[in-house]
Amino acid sequence: MEKRHNLQISIQLDMREYVFRKYIPEYRAFYASEKKKIIKALGPTTKIEHVGSTAVPDLGGKGILDIVVGIPKSKKRR
Repeated sequence: MEKRHNLQISIQLDMREYVFRKYIPEYRAFYASEKKKIIKALGPTTKIEHVGSTAVPDLGGKGILDIVVGIPKSKKRR
């Protein structure tokens, strides 16, 4: 039987409801996929880190990927 997970990506300014979700190993693959897209858009010198609860195996949380992106000084707009 195939195991399926729904990944919802959303931006919420006012988070009134907290839903605790168990950690799933697929978070690593979701992050890797997003990282490739960011590198394609911003270039290979971009610093990208997976942070937050989905970055820590066996730690539950909101189930939202938190990604921090650092752009080299030479790429910043002036």
